Amino acid sequence: MRYVFIISLCVASALTACKSSSQVGTSSESTQTTDEVSVSERDGTSYEKAIIAKSIPDEYNWLKKNHPGGQVLRQALTKYKGKPYDVLTVRLQDGTKKDFYFDISSFFGKF
Repeated sequence: MRYVFIISLCVASALTACKSSSQVGTSSESTQTTDEVSVSERDGTSYEKAIIAKSIPDEYNWLKKNHPGGQVLRQALTKYKGKPYDVLTVRLQDGTKKDFYFDISSFFGKF
């Protein structure tokens, strides 16, 4: 079962990478609201404040931009309130570990 998940994740990543690159669905200038939380409040620190990603590369680009030098230790697929999320555990430059939540409902299971 674990291998099926890993293979599925690799296939989804490859298919997503083949699509044209797009920006992460967050912007500090935007005040648009989604699920009762404004986009500018989406810092990835919880399911409620998850970053809205359009692809797996978007997740890594967001981390690179917002936490340069961070090292992804783990990526886990989870569900919360019926929606799929990726939770990335990252070792930040100061050595602390932190989980970042990404709402992947816009592309997960669409291929």
